[in-house]
Amino acid sequence: MLNGNLKNLSREREVHVTYYTQLTQEERYHISVLCKEGFPRAEIARRLNRHPSTITRELSRNTGRRGCRAKQAQQKTLYRRHMAEKAIKLTREIIRLIIERIKEKWSPEQISGWLRRIQIYISHERIYKLLLDNKRKGGKLYKHLRRSNRKRKKRYGSPERRGQISDRVSIDKRPKIVDARERIGDWEAGTIIGRNHKGAILTLVERKLKYTLIRKVNRKTSHAVNTAISELVKGIKERFITMTVDNGKEFAGHKEIASRLNVDVYFAHP
Repeated sequence: MLNGNLKNLSREREVHVTYYTQLTQEERYHISVLCKEGFPRAEIARRLNRHPSTITRELSRNTGRRGCRAKQAQQKTLYRRHMAEKAIKLTREIIRLIIERIKEKWSPEQISGWLRRIQIYISHERIYKLLLDNKRKGGKLYKHLRRSNRKRKKRYGSPERRGQISDRVSIDKRPKIVDARERIGDWEAGTIIGRNHKGAILTLVERKLKYTLIRKVNRKTSHAVNTAISELVKGIKERFITMTVDNGKEFAGHKEIASRLNVDVYFAHP
């Protein structure tokens, strides 16, 4: 009896020790095989000398449409670990990249989005915190912010400051036929900003044919954009029924566009 109790105690201690360790790929292969054979989770945990909650958590996180597959589970785990590491570390090289963009008058939101494109996940709030820490130490990086003279409020998510265009008509009110792409005459307009925010490219794309008109504008102002649109559409005004634009200030003159082209202008969601 005493020997049996000691064995049970030893087993309980082993389970306690392995409770916080991550599953290995070999253990995931065992789990996959045992699941296919129909063993309950408690029995799988007993055979692997793992806590039942470990098995439950593993199956809930990594089971796909085709069931529990060891290779897929290991890939998901490694991907989550990889992403978590990238989201946490703020290395000297990343700080250098952020400072370079700040000095080029990039906003923290733009920097965060740019970093995301190269698989570096740093939130704009963290960049603001970096600038605040620099300011507390006597640094001047905050002066490169476009709104450096205004008191910043805590924000959650990406803020939208470009909703000040008057008399916008939401894309929700756009005719459903536009979504179907069954007719010619429904266009989308947008701008591509140049390096260091010097100049821009205006694009007009017809939704059905993908016919594209492009023109460079030296300044991203509503006047410059409206002038460029007028020049681009010469001779094809009758081919315009609707135009969908984004919420940039360069489209603040949308009423003039609507009047010149006899077109209905709609604004996409921010």
